[in-house]
Amino acid sequence: MNFKWLVIAVILVTLCKIALATLTYGTNDASMWESSASIIESRGGQAIYVNLVDVVDPHGRFVYREIFNHPPFMVYFLAGLNKIQKTTGIPVHVSLRLLDAFCDVGTILLTAGILWHLLGVIPVMRMVLVATAPAWVFISGFHCNSDPLMLFLLILAVYCIDVRGWKLAGICCFALAAGIKMVPIILAPALFLYFRTWRDRLLAVAIPAGFFALTALPWLLTSPWALFHRTLGYGSLTGRWGFGYLLPQIPLAGGLAARAFNSQGRNFLLLVLIGASWLLNRGRRPVPLYYQFGLLFLLFFCLTPGFGIQYLAWLTPWIAIFPAAAIAGFTVAGGLYCAVVYTYWCNGLPWFYANSLAAPHYPLVNALGNALGVIAWLSVLVLLAIWWNDYKRVLEKQPAEVTLSRAAAS
Repeated sequence: MNFKWLVIAVILVTLCKIALATLTYGTNDASMWESSASIIESRGGQAIYVNLVDVVDPHGRFVYREIFNHPPFMVYFLAGLNKIQKTTGIPVHVSLRLLDAFCDVGTILLTAGILWHLLGVIPVMRMVLVATAPAWVFISGFHCNSDPLMLFLLILAVYCIDVRGWKLAGICCFALAAGIKMVPIILAPALFLYFRTWRDRLLAVAIPAGFFALTALPWLLTSPWALFHRTLGYGSLTGRWGFGYLLPQIPLAGGLAARAFNSQGRNFLLLVLIGASWLLNRGRRPVPLYYQFGLLFLLFFCLTPGFGIQYLAWLTPWIAIFPAAAIAGFTVAGGLYCAVVYTYWCNGLPWFYANSLAAPHYPLVNALGNALGVIAWLSVLVLLAIWWNDYKRVLEKQPAEVTLSRAAAS
């Protein structure tokens, strides 16, 4: 397949994201970012973790109160978006999504470079499916959150370490990604164990910790408990995805099992991720980070009790090594799931503002959304099964160059 089709796909998808970013407002998260940026502009960022944020809709009407649960680096980031708004007139909810769209281009290019390094070939058809994944388009162009920025930095970290051998630069990119969202914490054990020397391992701990401490210093001095409570104590909504949704449907013991899963599932998931990180790095030549991070995200999606629809973007760049049919299954299921949910939150077409708190109750639409969510989750289980089937030779201490056979045939 000619590379021009990948270029065309990336251009068209980017234009779609730009159109969504400029013609719509986004979800409740857009309101949260706008309201948080307004507080930082008017009152400074010092109290952002101590007080709740009064979130308002596009018309300035109060919607709800929410905590600011993002790392301290994002306070400075929002201050920068405020300056962009003053200079250009571009609102925060637009500039953030435009940044998301352009970072996605970088993510695609870096992923192609990583696959060229690992496979000796770029699976163009698979890359086109990944680049045009509807959920990724909707999340970057419409939803309005920082997930695509985090993903770009994670892919850049992998590129620096796996492809270029720039360990220090890669660790710095990883630290920046953790400064965008706390999500990379689940990948930290794999990064730590991936390095062969204790010097590199020390840097993998010290640089992210030092970056957090440096950016968090004003709050560490004045309100450390509030800072850690907001950033580390935050839990996603439960009962919407995977086992968290399916367990309550089981007669008799389902409710009890669901409560146990929602309360202890995070601890179990953490143990699974740490165990998988050890398994992937136990040999003399560890599994490449691209495969490692992809597997850890797959495990996260299979076992997480908490879920937000924007999480679907996290997995997309890591699945380009799978068979085209498996990629298409996940992207179609995830895209339909997002389309139904966002349409429901917008109270119909066209999309403009998706307020999940004000969405009317339509039993049939809710049932459709839940069914599509289950299908999307099952598609993740399929990807995990394929990963294990094709890559278990590496886990059995065969050479690390062994790669997913189907991808190499592209």
